[in-house]
Amino acid sequence: MSEIIHLPKRIDLIAQLPQGSVIAEIGVWRGYFSCEMLNLPNLGHLYLIDAWKPQPGYNDPLTNVDHEANLAETKHNIRGHIPGGRVSIIRGDSDKAMFLFPEAPRLDAIFLDADHSYDAVLRDLRAWVPFVKPNGAIMGHDYTNNSMAKKHQWGVIPAVTDFCDEFGWKLTHLTDEDFASFCLRKI
Repeated sequence: MSEIIHLPKRIDLIAQLPQGSVIAEIGVWRGYFSCEMLNLPNLGHLYLIDAWKPQPGYNDPLTNVDHEANLAETKHNIRGHIPGGRVSIIRGDSDKAMFLFPEAPRLDAIFLDADHSYDAVLRDLRAWVPFVKPNGAIMGHDYTNNSMAKKHQWGVIPAVTDFCDEFGWKLTHLTDEDFASFCLRKI
């Protein structure tokens, strides 16, 4: 088995994708990482997918007003990229948003950063894997057991492990951040 490649930051995962890559960022918050991705020359198109509303069963202290403010901030942050047609906003639940596409794209990568509970992460991975190209990548954030992950009972690591076992993917990259990001590839 090959060793896991370590990269400094999550943007380095995106920078390694092929020229013209089409990516779905699932869980956008305020669009800060979206802007970082849009500034990369290899990015062809970025779909920003978020419900921007409170989710049942999700430990989220934000109100509807907070979520609307986050959506407005996202739009403000990406405003310079909208005229070029490199970005689309899709407002919907992470595990159902793919049905909101006019036609289902084949994605070079997804970057998952939505609900961090075990069930939600596994549900999102299962829902999005059919939309990833055979040679594409599944990426995500908060692959950690740090104090915040323990406090909020995140299940990213076990969900990723179970997904890999179930679907035949493997962990290929990790970032060296306290809130690490991961990259998976089909075996």
